[in-house]
Amino acid sequence: MTMANPRNMFGSLFGMVSSGATAVASTFEAGIAGVSMLDRFVQDAKQRQDERSIVDMADFRSRLLEEKSREVSDRQVQVEDFMKKSPLHATLYKANYQRFEDLLAQHDARKPKSS
Repeated sequence: MTMANPRNMFGSLFGMVSSGATAVASTFEAGIAGVSMLDRFVQDAKQRQDERSIVDMADFRSRLLEEKSREVSDRQVQVEDFMKKSPLHATLYKANYQRFEDLLAQHDARKPKSS
């Protein structure tokens, strides 16, 4: 065996180690770039969310009051229309309403009082 062979072998070995280190460094750099992209995406999403929240809250109360008022009004109209079908519909509706209200009152009376 000549000296050229071990020298070539060590040169090749160091070349492989260097290539491996370069690959690891490139992978690490790609990972950092990916994290940076993800961070930017999250920051942008947070800004959009913050701005959307500001605008949504500007009229939140009025929308809430309007929506709930319409919902309750529609429900009340449905009840009135139902009770107008016949005197029996009205009587049964009122009796059932009272029955369910009494059941809930009994349930509430059994609950421990919170301080």
